[in-house]
Amino acid sequence: MSIAEIITSGGDERILYKENGRNKYFVDPAIHEGVFMRGSCTCSALNPESHAMLEGLIERYEPNQHAGLVEAQSNRLKKLINYKGKDKFEVFFAPSGSDLCYYPLMFARILNPEKDILNFVTCPEELGQGSIFAFRGLFFAEQNQFGESIEKETPVDPRLDVEFKSFPARDKEGLIFNHKSEMQEAIESVQTDRTIMGHLVIGSKSGIVDNVDIIPKVKRDMLWVVDICQFRVSKKLINDLLDQGCMVMITGSKFYQSPPFCGALLVPKSLTQKIDERVKEETVAPFAKVFSQYDIPVLAKNLRSSFRKFENLGLLSRWETAIFEMEQISKNSVHSVLKVIGLWHSCVTEALEAEERFELMPDTDRTNKTIISFRVKNGGDGSYLNHEELQHLYEYISEKEVDFLSGFNRIIIGQPVRYGDESFIRVALGSFNIRKLIRNEKDLENDVLLIKYIAETAQKLYPR
Repeated sequence: MSIAEIITSGGDERILYKENGRNKYFVDPAIHEGVFMRGSCTCSALNPESHAMLEGLIERYEPNQHAGLVEAQSNRLKKLINYKGKDKFEVFFAPSGSDLCYYPLMFARILNPEKDILNFVTCPEELGQGSIFAFRGLFFAEQNQFGESIEKETPVDPRLDVEFKSFPARDKEGLIFNHKSEMQEAIESVQTDRTIMGHLVIGSKSGIVDNVDIIPKVKRDMLWVVDICQFRVSKKLINDLLDQGCMVMITGSKFYQSPPFCGALLVPKSLTQKIDERVKEETVAPFAKVFSQYDIPVLAKNLRSSFRKFENLGLLSRWETAIFEMEQISKNSVHSVLKVIGLWHSCVTEALEAEERFELMPDTDRTNKTIISFRVKNGGDGSYLNHEELQHLYEYISEKEVDFLSGFNRIIIGQPVRYGDESFIRVALGSFNIRKLIRNEKDLENDVLLIKYIAETAQKLYPR
């Protein structure tokens, strides 16, 4: 199998090549040269370094070594996230961030098999449609990691009764809601005997950061899950969340620019052990359509033995790419990384504000600085391009070769995000991009040219 075949295997249909030679994001994730990547919030391609690393991994790979390689990846993640001398959590892998949403539901069934579930979720429209289906306990795709067909929008477990309550990310003007008081009041007002789960987001599609200080204030016995799937957070924050007993969702395909998709749930050791002590085969059997034995940590031996063995080389390769990148950027000082992020954010913000057809999304100062979201004006009437028009703009930019960038002939930016009846588009900076800018800050000239090109393309497609 080629690298392209491997990295697009072992997942749902979103990662597969379509007739145009791209995936659903109009990206060929195996292209590793000549691509100007500013879409790490959506879908990343390989780069020359990760491509060379994967060639070596695949050349050495033997299926009988698979379990050991997955365990090694788990240990490397622990080394990167734990503080020295600590061992706070276990790693539960999954083929995507959307698949991660099933773990808390399965854990709730294990811990309280007779109880229904009440699931409170923030920023649903900025998490992706797949995650919304999964939060409800429904299959979000038509294919699982085993290559088996499944029926989308049907229950993973017909016995699983999940009530879903959501808190939108933005109002109709694009301003970010503060859900803290409303969510706390809603949780504490629950009277029925159900398993309560709270999902907070730190880094949505536009980089929104929820108020996690709600966690210690809520006195209910409940399961907290914090989505940091963009993985644009500090080591300290992850450890603080784990110390509070939270499960933490991460992916390697956003900030760390692995090809899509690869997910992992960090679960505090005490909770992992509690879950494993209560496993019953009939409770977890429905989730065998989602997870494999190698997705479950060795420590959870009862749970692990409930699933089939499956050597998912695609998932292993995607996580190898992400962990490799995590290890590479960790060699740089925090100061140098933050300096480059600040320079990039200022440069791109200034370039966007110089274009009359662009308007930064409200509350940009409340989002992560490695993602910049903006609306595109339609013309003299002051209206904005709608979601379908932005999608067309995105596809046009993704498909065309260019000759105006230094060292690049392809561009990847972030897909449009819908909120209510409105939509915005994004550019984002990933780990590999940051490492390159640390070496040469002059590369920011390409970012200015990119913003001009997006403006010119918008004018071409939607003239006044």
